[in-house]
Amino acid sequence: MRTEAEFKRVLTLLTMLFTAYSYGRMVKAYPYAGSAYTYAQKSLNPHIGFCAGWILLLDYLFLPMLNYLVSGIYLNAEFPSLPAWAWSLLVIIIVTLINVRGIKLVAGVNFALIAFQFIFITAFIILSIKGLLTGEGAGTLFSTLPFFNPDGSVSLVFSGAAILCLSFLGFDAVTTISEETVNAKKIIPRAIFLVTIIGGVLFIVISYLGQLIYPDYMSFNDLILPG
Repeated sequence: MRTEAEFKRVLTLLTMLFTAYSYGRMVKAYPYAGSAYTYAQKSLNPHIGFCAGWILLLDYLFLPMLNYLVSGIYLNAEFPSLPAWAWSLLVIIIVTLINVRGIKLVAGVNFALIAFQFIFITAFIILSIKGLLTGEGAGTLFSTLPFFNPDGSVSLVFSGAAILCLSFLGFDAVTTISEETVNAKKIIPRAIFLVTIIGGVLFIVISYLGQLIYPDYMSFNDLILPG
């Protein structure tokens, strides 16, 4: 079992909550679109804001690239008849066409995808708990090993937490709709906190149950289902 993995996620969530709080404070001071670009420009210096804007743009470019790469790998594992790069290209084309059609279609597709994800997450949680109660995996619902290991390394915990921050990238995008939101100074900070907390709790719960129901993860080396 990957010991201390959950402690890394808890540490990451706490760190990101401080970041979310900082964004919330900046929204109250500058309720405009632009996120970190606007905050750096107005509170520090226009030149610093310019640099922050380009760095932020790299974030928005990196996330889709990562998502397309992961989509290609997962789809290739399930449908190996097409190479991973072809699946990634197909996903890029589909997403581009959806965005070209307009914001209403994008909103509808996003809602459908989120609904599907929550259905899948709920099914995973229920089946994992059922399996643990019947003796599968670790055979228990409660274990401190994913959170604490006396033989673990503090430096590895902090290194892992730094990488896990990648999972939270994008929550700041909520601030980009500040100018379209009624009472943005109150609503946007709450939305940022909710997105961060809900995401962090889901990461922790899913990972925790995954480690308990399948503790020997080293033997899980083939993603292709038989048949």
